[in-house]
Amino acid sequence: MPEGPLDQGRFISVVDDQRIVFKTVEGRAIGIRSTNNGETLRRTSLIDRPITLITLAALTGIAAVATLAGLIVRNRRDLRQNQVQARTSMVQAMQAGLWIAALLFFAIWGASASDAQALMYNWPGIPLVIASTCALVAAVLTLITVAALPAIWQGGRRVDSWTSLRKAYFTTTVLIYTSFSLLLAFAGGLEPWS
Repeated sequence: MPEGPLDQGRFISVVDDQRIVFKTVEGRAIGIRSTNNGETLRRTSLIDRPITLITLAALTGIAAVATLAGLIVRNRRDLRQNQVQARTSMVQAMQAGLWIAALLFFAIWGASASDAQALMYNWPGIPLVIASTCALVAAVLTLITVAALPAIWQGGRRVDSWTSLRKAYFTTTVLIYTSFSLLLAFAGGLEPWS
């Protein structure tokens, strides 16, 4: 129950003398201090939520599969491209393979993560190191595709350049890969050495 005015955020248990204090900003709780005043918990941001990681991982997997499928099903007319577009298309295909490998090895690691003892004594484990390494290389390659975006859109003569739709697909894939790379970087997922 409240202990004092509600805007102070102090509450006391109805069965014993335990207390908690909510830290509020503009009437919204953003953190909570425990009974022994030893820790403060805060509301997780959108970046820290597991659903964000899962969503971006799924989008990355879909984009990677679509990139590789595009190499197979693209018709002859869509093969018209200038040198920058050809090279960045090759880089993006390499990224797609690396992201798929990273996601597969992370899934393999996740399947074995239910055994807490093995997880503790075999940390981080070969699948997790391989997943992190593949993700790191794919993230570095993302820097190349981001830098090439202006040249991709500039294109060249109409007969030697991608269509606007293909440029849009490429840009969307770059944005997905960049977002996932940044999220993994903030979470420490691009550090296979640690």
